[in-house]
Parts: sequence; structure tokens; C-alpha cells
Amino acid sequence: MQTTVLFVETEGEILKSLPQLHDNWQSIRVNTSEAALEIISQRQIALIVAHFGSAHKACKDFFSDVNTRVSSAIQFVLLSDNNNDELGKSMDYSHQCFSAQCPPDEIIKAINRGLSVWQRTRANPQLEGLLKKLNQLPTPPALYFDLRDELDSPNYSVGNVAKIIARDQALSARLLRVVNSGFYAVPRSIADLSQAVSLLGTDIVLGLVLSAHLFDSLPLPGMNLDDLWKHTMTVSSSAKHIAKQLGADFATVNLCGVAGLLHDLGGLVLLANLPAQYHSLIRQAKGDETLLVELEQQEFGVAHPEIGALVMELWNMPEAMIEAVAGHHQRFQQQQSISVKALLLAEWLVNEYALHEGVYDEGKLKTKQPDEISGKLEQWWGVCADMAAL
Repeated sequence: MQTTVLFVETEGEILKSLPQLHDNWQSIRVNTSEAALEIISQRQIALIVAHFGSAHKACKDFFSDVNTRVSSAIQFVLLSDNNNDELGKSMDYSHQCFSAQCPPDEIIKAINRGLSVWQRTRANPQLEGLLKKLNQLPTPPALYFDLRDELDSPNYSVGNVAKIIARDQALSARLLRVVNSGFYAVPRSIADLSQAVSLLGTDIVLGLVLSAHLFDSLPLPGMNLDDLWKHTMTVSSSAKHIAKQLGADFATVNLCGVAGLLHDLGGLVLLANLPAQYHSLIRQAKGDETLLVELEQQEFGVAHPEIGALVMELWNMPEAMIEAVAGHHQRFQQQQSISVKALLLAEWLVNEYALHEGVYDEGKLKTKQPDEISGKLEQWWGVCADMAAL
């Protein structure tokens, strides 16, 4: 039996540009929410793509009804107005949002990845059961899509990127704080957003937009957000440094930096949705990340690296980045990609730095693979010290 994708378009004809059939799925198209809900009540739907034009509330109400009937369906929304003041709120009810100007092949690609996530959760009853409890799965913010549109524009400029970022004062402050940290070692204080974007690079800027949005949009009761943010930034910077030391090219180094910014996405999702359960696990782990992953497996049947990787797959992030996030608590192995090695070593290094309160003593460290990192630890430790001043 073919997997079914439901297209719901109450305004316009944008979704008609998508093909009727694809190798891996069958499509059904309707133009009213009532017709869509009737179909959902009659057959299994794996993924829903909805376009309600500017009627954001109607779209939100539709998905509210959907979730009472088929909470396991992957939910995508096509947005006609990226500048609407209500856009950020309306994005909270879907797993991924697309601009109306998004090329059809990008939507098809995202559908295939969404179906891959759906099939994987169906094959793992514990994961499927957990995802049904997660009412708040984060989506990229409107600012992220505006930046992506600018970066894809033939008239792209760093100045335009800076203007988009400037619309968010909190994000602008974070970006300037990062670029002026000890890790980047700029010769003078940077107060200009255009200069900051040039120094950080667009990949890291996009990663910062996503990471900052996670901290600002998800309720994280009882957590010190400054400490979480510092941990995230230190892992990101360490992953970039380690990737470079391992011989990665420029693109892979940047990818590792972004993966570091998003590596604990799964943990943030668990905190936002199951705070009491997850806080209990954090207290039991007492700062031991390896133990925390084991406790997550026992409690939920899945750990935060896999949850984060699933959400990133829904976001249509690069495969290498998803792989790095999924593997950042694995044991070190020679056959792993550089991005996986860099992120798991960075996570281990930052946690060791915190456990030993910044005091370097190689004999007391629990190394993952002495042969691979011998002679490099002290230098990597210095990266953590630089980021501690953030």
C-alpha cells in the first residue's frame, strides 16, 4: 500500500505545481478543510501539506482538529506572507514551513524526508509514542526564511543580511557578543552587524538564528538559559576548531560549527514538553552526559541525539549535519565522518572542562580515543577557556 500525502489548499493554486504522483507516495488534493478532515477520518495519512493563504488562524484551527484525529501525521505549511505579524505564532502548529516562493523541488525533497521520519517513528513504537506526547516541536523562525531568501537572491549582500538581523534586537546583541568573544580574537571591538556577518560567515549566522530561536521560543522551566547558551556556543566553537585540526575543508568546518549550535535540540524539545520527567533525569545524571543518554533510553526508549536529528530532518538540514547531531554521544570510531568525530569530541571536551572546573590535567580526563587526540587536548582545552569568557 502506498504512503499517502494530503494536500490542502483553500486559497490559490501553488500546490498544483507539485507532481500528482511520486515514486514513494500517493497524493490526494482537496480545497477545503472539511474535505481534508473527512479524508483523514477514513484513511491513514502520513503527511499533510496545507496552504491557507493569509488565513493563518484557519490553518491553525485546521491542524488543531487534525491533531485530535491523527497526531502522528507530519505537518507542513506553505506561507504566503512572510512578513505578517502573526506569522511566528502560526508557525508553532507545524513541523516545517515553506515560503510560497519556495521551488517545487525543495518541497518534494522535504516531503520525502518527512516521510522518512514518519516511517522511522512507525517502526519504533516507543519513539512514535514519545512523539505523540511532544506538542511543541520547534520550527525555524520567520527571520530564518527571510535570510534564506536573501542568500538565494541574485542581489544578495552582507548589508541586506545585516538589515534583516537588525530587526531582532536580542539576536543582534547575541551575534555581536559571539563575534567579540575570545574565540574569534578580533583586533578591535565589533559593533557593526555587517562586519559581524562577514567575520562569522552566513552558515554560522543561520545557525545562530536557529539556536537563539530555540532558546527564546521553547519554555524551559527551571533551567539557566545563560549556562545552556554558553555550553552551546562552546561546543560549536570547539567542534569547528577540532574539525580544522582533523583536516576538514572550509565547508565541513562551518557545518560542524552549526551542528554544535543545534546539538542539544532534542534535549530542549524534551525539556519543553516533558519538564518534570526530564528534570528528574538531569538531576540523576549529575552532569554526566553519558549517564543522561542512558537514562533517556531507559525512560523514553530514545535519547536526545536521535530526537534532535529527527527534528532537523524535518527542517531539511544537510545530511552530514543531521548525522553529526545524531552521533554526538557515540563512541569514537575511526570509520566515522569528520563531522561526527568533531562534534562528539567537542561535546566530550566541553563536558570534561565543566566537570574539572577548567583545570587541565590530562591524567584525570576520560579520553574517548587516546591515539586520535594525543598531543592535541591541551590546545583544545584552551578553546573552552576562551569561550568561558563569553
